[in-house]
Amino acid sequence: MVSTHIMSEAQKLCDRIGIIVDGEMVAEGTVAELLQQTGAQDLEDAFFEFYREKKGSSGMKGIREIFGKEMARIFRDKKMVFSVFVLPVVIMLVIFRLWE
Repeated sequence: MVSTHIMSEAQKLCDRIGIIVDGEMVAEGTVAELLQQTGAQDLEDAFFEFYREKKGSSGMKGIREIFGKEMARIFRDKKMVFSVFVLPVVIMLVIFRLWE
């Protein structure tokens, strides 16, 4: 069993996937089944379709507001900017440099 918010990882790793919105299972099936149910091209788009069905279009406004607040919080905190944006790039550069 895997629990993740990263739909691309779930799509790669899992045979069956359950979509949970507000603690309620709103969909379950294979990736192909979930994509077919929503007409989406990938699992992230499928998630947002199921989310819209559950919460309505006003729910999408909530996601945008939360995302905006989180980005503002990250940019206000220099440590967060470093850990979210700078550190991953530095780590990748070190790994690629060592790989040569």
